[in-house]
Amino acid sequence: MNIQNIDFDTVVGVWREKLWPGRKDDIKATNNIKYLGGRDSAIHEQQAVFFGAYVAGDLVGVNSGFGTLNGGFRSRGLWVDPAQRSKGIAKALLTATTEHARKQGFSYVWSMPRQSALSAYTSAGFKQTSDFFDEGVEFGPNCFVRLDLVNNSFCPLPFIHVSTLPSGETRLCCKAVDNHIPEGNLNDTTIQDIWNSEYYTAVRTQMLKGEYPEACKVCYDEDAVGKRSMRVKEMEIWKDSPALQSALSSEHNGVLETDPVYLDLRMGNLCNLKCRTCDPVSSSQIHREGKQLEESPVFFRQKMTDADKIKPWWETEQFKNSLEDLLPTTELIWLSGGEPTLVPEGKKLIQDCIDKGYAQDITLRLVVNLTNISDDFVNCYEQFREANFHCSIDAIGDANDYLRYPSKFELLERNLRKIVNSQSDLVCLICTVSLMNIGRLPEIIDWLDHFNETSPNRVRLNINPLNEPDIFHPAILDDETKREITEKLSSYKTNEKTTRELHSLIEMMNKPRDKPTQLRKDFKKYIDSVDSIRSQKFIEVFPELARFYESC
Repeated sequence: MNIQNIDFDTVVGVWREKLWPGRKDDIKATNNIKYLGGRDSAIHEQQAVFFGAYVAGDLVGVNSGFGTLNGGFRSRGLWVDPAQRSKGIAKALLTATTEHARKQGFSYVWSMPRQSALSAYTSAGFKQTSDFFDEGVEFGPNCFVRLDLVNNSFCPLPFIHVSTLPSGETRLCCKAVDNHIPEGNLNDTTIQDIWNSEYYTAVRTQMLKGEYPEACKVCYDEDAVGKRSMRVKEMEIWKDSPALQSALSSEHNGVLETDPVYLDLRMGNLCNLKCRTCDPVSSSQIHREGKQLEESPVFFRQKMTDADKIKPWWETEQFKNSLEDLLPTTELIWLSGGEPTLVPEGKKLIQDCIDKGYAQDITLRLVVNLTNISDDFVNCYEQFREANFHCSIDAIGDANDYLRYPSKFELLERNLRKIVNSQSDLVCLICTVSLMNIGRLPEIIDWLDHFNETSPNRVRLNINPLNEPDIFHPAILDDETKREITEKLSSYKTNEKTTRELHSLIEMMNKPRDKPTQLRKDFKKYIDSVDSIRSQKFIEVFPELARFYESC
């Protein structure tokens, strides 16, 4: 038996004659049914793939697949010659389909088989996820089935990674909102003690049991709407890592004999920008400006208190000793905000890795605001095994200058070009999506496509939904503005991966939010107060949000 890619003309002939004889509707390459019901005409824009099974040169089975915009990939039109059934052909076709979906970054595969074909799917690992139904189907009864391509609860980070905050507190990762490791402050304890603390071991045990730690809710929520969460991305990066396999094999009741090999270090909040969706803990400039604000919401006042308490934990002997022990086996260092190109301790760490010979075995990941990319800085990172840049741009032109004040878009564009023209291994543009720029995403994507046309290396796009604070979440927009943005993003034509991202953002935006009226009031008070200090006007930069602004 041989599984091959075939064309639509070949498969549709089999479907019309063998699978759906006498079908009333025209047979197209895709079908607009969504997983668990409903329809979406945008699915017809997705590219389908077709598979054929051959025995002795004869076509004895077919199947197809295509994306359905919500993180799912549909398997459709499975047929095997009755004379060739019970020989593993259906399973081979389904395996080819699911492997294609996995390589394309989909998180699950689903289908809608007839009752008579259900066993073919269950033998390939699919699970039935609905009752059988006849309504709306021509060759029923049918049901929905699903095969998850990633473990729904597992994340590699608690087994390989430590994440710090500028305050010295530690957390599971940067997506773990309102999550601090109990007794995990680097001002008074070591990384090694935190690593096998009661909290860490409990989280690891939960994940290995298939349970869902509450601190990881952000990723699980993104998974649910088809967004490729950080959890899924990190699984793709680390799934074949010897370090992860070693950690899992040495694990006993959540306690690891192995050390973390991935260090996310945020050594202070020194920064030269005052980005609208940032906070005093991550930016010294916002901390300084915050003392002038007449109106600020509760979350901001709490962040001001936290920023007031920041101490230089990175200068303590216990942290230096911990780092000295960990660096020889470290595989990835992530330096982030404040602004790592300015933070002296971060620059010193980079130089130490070079001087001690560790750099050649370490991937350096930097989240930069693109305002301070010097030639000396470029020369340093080129000495690491890999250098990955995550470059923050939230809009283009005046909108960027407002959101990432006081940066100037022209400078960011020049410095992005400088990084792309260097020996960097990976360059991503991180766009943090808030209610202010979600409607501007097509402009950002178009600009990046044009930028890439004249670049020696392609810049990838990483659309990063804002998790907090709630006053900037797109879900608090008024219904009419949401409708306009939904229509704009749904009709925008781009590649398949980005289309899925946009549709997941639409779902997140349209999910109800607790206390939206109060959040809108807090948004306006905070925006107006900051505008007053900076001599800016929100409505002049974002006139399309005038209705929302007035509703606040």
